[in-house]
Amino acid sequence: MKRLFLLYTALSVILASCRKSDENLDITMDDYAIDIPPTNSAIDKWLNTNFNIPWNINVQYRFSQYETDYPRNIAPIELNKVQPSMLAMLNCFINPYGKIAGQTFGKVNFPKQWVLFGSGSYNTDNTFTLGSATSARRVDLYDLNNFSAADGENVRRRIRTVHHEFTHCLNQTVPIPRGYELVSKGAYDPDWAGKSDSLVRLSGFISPYASSSYTEDFAEMVAHIVVQGPVWYNNYVAQANATGKARLKEKESIIYQYLLNYYNVDLYKLQAEVQSTLKTFYGVSDPVDITTGFPYKLASNAVSTITVNLAAAHYTTYGSSSAFNTVYNNYKTLLFSLGSRTLDSIQFVFPSDTTMVFRAYYRNSSNTNLVADYDFKTKLGTYTGLMTFSKVMPEGTGTNYNNGANTQVQPAFEQYILPYLVNRQFIAEYLPTTITSVNPLYRSFAGFYVNGTPTNYFYGPVIYK
Repeated sequence: MKRLFLLYTALSVILASCRKSDENLDITMDDYAIDIPPTNSAIDKWLNTNFNIPWNINVQYRFSQYETDYPRNIAPIELNKVQPSMLAMLNCFINPYGKIAGQTFGKVNFPKQWVLFGSGSYNTDNTFTLGSATSARRVDLYDLNNFSAADGENVRRRIRTVHHEFTHCLNQTVPIPRGYELVSKGAYDPDWAGKSDSLVRLSGFISPYASSSYTEDFAEMVAHIVVQGPVWYNNYVAQANATGKARLKEKESIIYQYLLNYYNVDLYKLQAEVQSTLKTFYGVSDPVDITTGFPYKLASNAVSTITVNLAAAHYTTYGSSSAFNTVYNNYKTLLFSLGSRTLDSIQFVFPSDTTMVFRAYYRNSSNTNLVADYDFKTKLGTYTGLMTFSKVMPEGTGTNYNNGANTQVQPAFEQYILPYLVNRQFIAEYLPTTITSVNPLYRSFAGFYVNGTPTNYFYGPVIYK
């Protein structure tokens, strides 16, 4: 029988927890009550009540070398890990599917044999197996001696394994639609170990292991969408290039239709149930939604302008930066002394995600309203918010930049504004940070602070396109 494996790379950040030498594989079997009568132990009674009777699922936790890959050194599950591990499976897999798809679905499709092991099943390529599915009827779960119900991410990792393996079971009953394989055709590579998320995301893969084959791709997509949740998934997609985004969304659509048409399972309702359980019982939380952050808005070319006028009331209410105020006021003073130009405000205009126009609104001695524009290129770290400004050459495209009036406004700009912007790295952010989510003005102001010096900043009302 073909066995499908879910593998996780032993990356440097987790290498210490994934090496054989760090696990207790050299153990005495006397520590494990292998001959406990099936109907007499508390563990067996609990498993019988929650799995065998309602779902006809047999959970095998007593170690048998005949149930493992013979050449591999695999440890049994510790008895005190059996019930907590299976309770998580009940809460985050059995019950959500039962609620969304119904009892009949579960009785027909849930694997009937679950075999539990304490350690990972190590491979020769510095990876280890967390789970496997066989003929839509058996699931093996490994590394359960490291299970911790107190660690939400630990639980989420195990649950993702189960949803991955169960997807293989569903695929063994109803094959993956042919169109799915074609979405990333030519990009699959069985040598996936060592690849990064950022690399495989460019080809539309949800994880490095997903890039190994279209069958693993399908299972990984289901598991990540359901178990990682919508915020994580949307963040992941948002960081992809155009090709990666299109492929990920096309795969998501195929998966949604597959589950709904063949199994009457709504992917997003299942996701909501699993997320609710993970948060309620295991304390997991969503990551920060990067798509709502100001850097993402800039990178998406959604920002039109930020206006700074230090005479505005909101600076009295929410404060301002003395460092920037000095630059602004020196600029304003020099404008007036050079040609009786009165500065009313400045504006940061974003024509695209790679350009910025510094715009000065001022009046001459006749009180005529005038504008001077100065063009900059921008470079933005979409998810770090790190922004740099560089002056466009030849200088100036604004209507007042190269005419006679500019002899009064250009020197002040070049003495104060230009060195302030081009000699620093900034962080794009919703500012001031004292405006919290309960304030009606939350995220209605935005600006930049100097990287490493958050007290040196400027902000103003933000207008979106």
